[in-house]
Amino acid sequence: MRAPSAQTMSRPAVQHPVQWRLASRIACSSVITFHLPTHVQGGQWNWHQDYGYWYKDYFLTPDMLTVFLAVDHCTPENGCMTVLKGSHLMGRVDHWSKGDQQGADLERVGWAKQRYEEVICELHPGDCLFFHSNLLHASPGNYSEHRRMALGSSFTRDDNVQLKDAYIPCHPVRPLKSNGQLVADGVVLDSASDKQLLDPTLGVKKARKDEQN
Repeated sequence: MRAPSAQTMSRPAVQHPVQWRLASRIACSSVITFHLPTHVQGGQWNWHQDYGYWYKDYFLTPDMLTVFLAVDHCTPENGCMTVLKGSHLMGRVDHWSKGDQQGADLERVGWAKQRYEEVICELHPGDCLFFHSNLLHASPGNYSEHRRMALGSSFTRDDNVQLKDAYIPCHPVRPLKSNGQLVADGVVLDSASDKQLLDPTLGVKKARKDEQN
């Protein structure tokens, strides 16, 4: 089975910056499609840090980052991402349940907005964001006539994996291929050990983490 999203996130243009930033061999913990259809009632994401979730998943350190690749034109109208530039320097902020999501402590978010520049990340197809796991970011819903689709992939140091109740697969990244090799070979998943689909019920349950900060 060929996996276009996995092939995209396996390109040197993605993996070289990740390895440089994390200063380590790396593992990929997920490749996700973010799809906001047109005129979604809701679909917004609260202000949060990815490590605000991953800390509760027992990743010991924030030596992790996210790669966000635009498939469609991402605009303020269709729910593009907004970030607080430099807010990763705050360190981890407590996260609490807000509706059906976890979000960062709003008092801390308010203080952060006073100090850090709020940047609306309008992206064209093929544009890519690399951001630290402690960066505060959010996105509104899509109330426009244009869908918003993107790919997101999470990476961690290969020595920084879940220490307890592991349910997120962290696959060591294989030796890098050139772009030409990837185009020719693709990424072929030919065994159960090469892929893992999370039970959505389990994902929702694990994501709430109501008893933790």
